[in-house]
Amino acid sequence: MQLSRPAWSRRHVAEQEPEAVGALSPSPDEAFAADPETLVVEEGCSIDGRLVTDRPILVMGDACGSIECTSMVRVAESGSVQGDIRARSVVILGAVVGSVTGRREVQLCAKGKLHGDVVTSSFELERGAFFEGHTRMLRPQDTGWQTLESSSVDKDSQRDLQHVR
Repeated sequence: MQLSRPAWSRRHVAEQEPEAVGALSPSPDEAFAADPETLVVEEGCSIDGRLVTDRPILVMGDACGSIECTSMVRVAESGSVQGDIRARSVVILGAVVGSVTGRREVQLCAKGKLHGDVVTSSFELERGAFFEGHTRMLRPQDTGWQTLESSSVDKDSQRDLQHVR
């Protein structure tokens, strides 16, 4: 018995040009900036002073001064902050010189640099990141703003040293 067609056949798919890897999916910073609620400090721009908002913040340029946010602060790889950051969540891919307080979390990514103290309930430090400072881990019940305002890494360090003596 002879079959008129083979039992299997290879499908010929037209050759397609490979697309650029980043062409279809935006970078995390671009996706974050695309949200209309996000306050963006563009690359090449700088701000000086105190920034207080309840909207998410993306720093792609330079910020000199304190940032207070009830949402998320993201410092892009091209961004830098000289001043303290207080937010629910903080993600650092760029450079920060100052204390960082994240009620929920602080994430220091592989290319990120942080010169300052961290107060948070969850601290993620990726391989390759640079961190110089102290950490204070909060208990889940200590994540309210009133607790963070009254606490200080330096005061706690001094108190802990007194208990050791």
